[in-house]
Amino acid sequence: MKSRKVLAVTTNFPSPRFPEKGVFVRNILLEMTRQNADVDVIAPLSWVAGLKTLFKPKQKVNLSPLNVQQPMITTFSLRFGKFIYKFFMWLNDLSFNRGVRRSINHDTKYDFCYCHFLRSGLAVVDLLKSKNTPIVLNVGESNLSVYDNYYGSEWIEKLSDFDHILAVSKENRDILLKRNPLLEKNIHYVPNGVNTNIFHPRDKLKCREKLHIDLNKKIVVFVGHFIERKGVQLVSQAISRLGIYGIFLGQGPLRPVGEYVLYAGSVVNEELPYWLSSADVFILPSKAEGMSNAILEAMACGLPLIVSDLEFNHEFLDSACAEFINPVDIDDICSAIEKVFSDNRQKEMSESCVKLSKKYTIENRIRTIFGLVDGNLTG
Repeated sequence: MKSRKVLAVTTNFPSPRFPEKGVFVRNILLEMTRQNADVDVIAPLSWVAGLKTLFKPKQKVNLSPLNVQQPMITTFSLRFGKFIYKFFMWLNDLSFNRGVRRSINHDTKYDFCYCHFLRSGLAVVDLLKSKNTPIVLNVGESNLSVYDNYYGSEWIEKLSDFDHILAVSKENRDILLKRNPLLEKNIHYVPNGVNTNIFHPRDKLKCREKLHIDLNKKIVVFVGHFIERKGVQLVSQAISRLGIYGIFLGQGPLRPVGEYVLYAGSVVNEELPYWLSSADVFILPSKAEGMSNAILEAMACGLPLIVSDLEFNHEFLDSACAEFINPVDIDDICSAIEKVFSDNRQKEMSESCVKLSKKYTIENRIRTIFGLVDGNLTG
């Protein structure tokens, strides 16, 4: 297997203060190391954000064999009026860029640079282009138009400077091509991938015993930020109406509470498969996604899915493994939960999910990325 030296730049990565952040990015880079890459990671940390968790116990985060630098940077809240918002966005970018650039080892020859999210790519694109280092930009955002608020329309033109742009959904790829047809040679549909060595079906009863969960409860599980876009409040309302229990894995301002909430909070990635496998059904009524890693992980664990009836889900899911719902209709959500439990389709849906998950492995994703850089694939 060919060896490679890779530079990775990301805005989102685990740290002792935030061990749950950016785990999906860490998993991508770890898979690169498993495929014989030596990976240097630059993932700046905000000391301002750190102040908010000053009294939160630090957790040990094992990032080996990645070579990780997390320079401290200054960031400002963007919850202001339009003028100040853009000014603070400029300051945040400036601080991030400086943190990245002072961390790069300029004497190292990299085979390519992997940038996760646009800000990461913009921080290095001019510098690395001058060094003739190929740059791979992953755009997995759920709403690409948010960058119009940050950068105006200029960011679309800037994408032409990247050697390869990875769109995790066909919808995102088509949006970018419509706005900049010149990207056709550079942009590739490369769906997310799941580590099926970690996420796979486990014995439900043993998982519940491990987590001290009643063996007889009907349980749905939600994984994602506790925000309005993800639909967490509607899931909480639905389980209360139906008398079915819920596990909510994530964090955010809309933390679910109530007698039917068994747990609401973040968990370390190593424990996530046990929480997923302790549930009967996975639910995510999100209004927008790139391609949900949470869905892929639940699917690989063999959980029947209840997801939004929107294009970003139909790209890779079908009715054999998922019930599709109107993400803003509480009655539709309740009906779908009842249907999955009452139709006795759980075993059939579970088998379909596991079978489909084999198509979307993280191993395949990294092979595709390496193939693009090597020139063996056209996207």
